[in-house]
Amino acid sequence: MLFGGFLQTRLTAYYSSKGKHILENAGKIAMEAIQNIQTVMQLTKESYFYNEYCEILNTIHRSSITRAHILSILFSITSAVVYFSTAAFISLGTFLVDRDTVTFEDMFLVLNAVVLAARTIGRELTLFPDYGRATEAATNIFTLLNQKLSIDNESKTGGEIVCEHFNGQIDFDHMYFNYPNRSESTVLKNFKLHMKSEQKIALVGTSGCGKSTTIQLIERFYGVNMGRLLIDSKDIRSLNLQSYRSQIAVVSQQPVLFDISIRENIAYGDNSRTDISLNEIIQVAKDANIHDFIQLLPNVSDYFFCYDKESIIFL
Repeated sequence: MLFGGFLQTRLTAYYSSKGKHILENAGKIAMEAIQNIQTVMQLTKESYFYNEYCEILNTIHRSSITRAHILSILFSITSAVVYFSTAAFISLGTFLVDRDTVTFEDMFLVLNAVVLAARTIGRELTLFPDYGRATEAATNIFTLLNQKLSIDNESKTGGEIVCEHFNGQIDFDHMYFNYPNRSESTVLKNFKLHMKSEQKIALVGTSGCGKSTTIQLIERFYGVNMGRLLIDSKDIRSLNLQSYRSQIAVVSQQPVLFDISIRENIAYGDNSRTDISLNEIIQVAKDANIHDFIQLLPNVSDYFFCYDKESIIFL
């Protein structure tokens, strides 16, 4: 019984871990499709992402069916052992009483003790699958809590070189990279790219080939596994993180607007100072060719207007 319960625990933990990685991939596809829904619609790729998502879910569905069959067989065997052992004990007790080896009272006392213990163990066996899932969940939580950050985003120290200004030359020098939670999958392998200052570069490829990863490495959201990433011929790891990030900006294909005023949304791009004037905000809006549009919004008297949901959608 204990061996069967141990197997249930191990198998439940194994399938839970396997299903976790599959669901992560499904969530990644769903997130990419939702975040870029307008692009997906314009390219009429709804069916493609839907089929990709369903295929991944079908994989975990098939795995769940296999797990259900195996665990059902194990549970049936471990539960049946309780009743078979009771029947065997009664047969043995009857044989011993018939031979006057033990008294009926002793046999009945031991029988009740064994049956009670067997029933208790049988009830506990139903908790073994939950124990396996709880163990897997607790392991993930403590792994996350004990994880040491390779890049401290809040740190204002570290890095010998302070970036007051840089030209913008970027070099990927024989770089290898894989995400920490998908160490078995190498995203960039011996990647080499030289980008000159003020040069326009377009990274084109299928989903998952490393386009976004390249940008995230330049932003230093992740560290390099092997090779080097050079900014103006300086290793990015030698640059002060806060100083470096203050010199770069990323414009997403579908930028996120916060439920705050127009002025705060525009000023959010520069967190290094808090004294950004309204004239500077207006000039930035004119440079982005949205100043006239903002003036046409209903109930807008100045840049302190707070967006409602419809205004956010139109902007």
